[in-house]
Amino acid sequence: TRNDDLAAGSFRYPDKLVLTKGKERLVLLFNEDDIPRKGELLNLKLEKGQKAKIVGTDKWINDPAKMPISIPAKDVVVIHIK
Repeated sequence: TRNDDLAAGSFRYPDKLVLTKGKERLVLLFNEDDIPRKGELLNLKLEKGQKAKIVGTDKWINDPAKMPISIPAKDVVVIHIK
């Protein structure tokens, strides 16, 4: 189910997409610009104990409520929260 209201901060529609399935969610942040983009992602309505991982990395973030994000030019960053 799509629920973009679960994420806030520097990224807004159409550069942000939040998909949920049960307690898990995927946050997709898009950068269509020719230069890298940095900002802050606020993950809202998290449940106690939820963690986040930027897809393509091995590091889990124990407190994903506020995350600094850097998106390369013409790319996307995907965050898996569970």
